[in-house]
Amino acid sequence: MNTDGDHCVLRWCQEAGIHQTHRQYVASINAGGRRANMIGVNLIQDDRPDATFLVEITSTRAPLTSLALVPGAAADMAQAIATTAESALNHQAQHMQTKDEPHLTSQ
Repeated sequence: MNTDGDHCVLRWCQEAGIHQTHRQYVASINAGGRRANMIGVNLIQDDRPDATFLVEITSTRAPLTSLALVPGAAADMAQAIATTAESALNHQAQHMQTKDEPHLTSQ
């Protein structure tokens, strides 16, 4: 891809220098855990006239691996993640409530 100095000629692309994949960095999410783990969410497109826009998900724990999804699949994944997160929060709240309840002991 041609660049204008250090910037891509495509306004939305945030890659610098010569590159085969255009990329816009959309979000960085601290995924927590024992070690710091950042999840990156990016919009990408190969440097071809007919290339599809994809949603790319990357992780600092697996820097050489990324997941690229067509927009519809990414939306389905976002819904599945939201549903699963809500379920996890509900389970966590129930667990904390059970932990705080007094336990009866038999004699």
